[in-house]
Amino acid sequence: MQISIEKTIFTNCQKSRPLTGAKIKLDGVKNKSNPGGKTKCSHNHVLGAYNLKEYIIDKDLFGKATEYNGMDNKNVIKSVSNKTGILFFESFIEEDDNGNQNRSASNRHIEVWNGKYLISGYDDQMFDAKKILFWEIR
Repeated sequence: MQISIEKTIFTNCQKSRPLTGAKIKLDGVKNKSNPGGKTKCSHNHVLGAYNLKEYIIDKDLFGKATEYNGMDNKNVIKSVSNKTGILFFESFIEEDDNGNQNRSASNRHIEVWNGKYLISGYDDQMFDAKKILFWEIR
């Protein structure tokens, strides 16, 4: 399976683009994070990191993910270094418009990892998430 790591589009609704570009069908995705809401945007990309993560698990697209707790394990980056794949983060700290830092289970992100950094350019803040899943793709 060939997934384009370097040409990933970075907006949230386009995280599924590398998968569809690799001819992985994303039929039957369910909107579990917002039942009754849209499942895909007008460009046919899956909406929501949680929904894409659930689909990857439900369809067993990449096998069992390695799970980390970034609050307990400060070496997650080291553990995934020199490996490529997909990372899902849940319950990381985000700063609101007033500068307050909040951790919430609704803070979710899914990202392509090239072995050195997150392709979107986001910093490492998400690696302290309570839940991190990594699917290695070679």
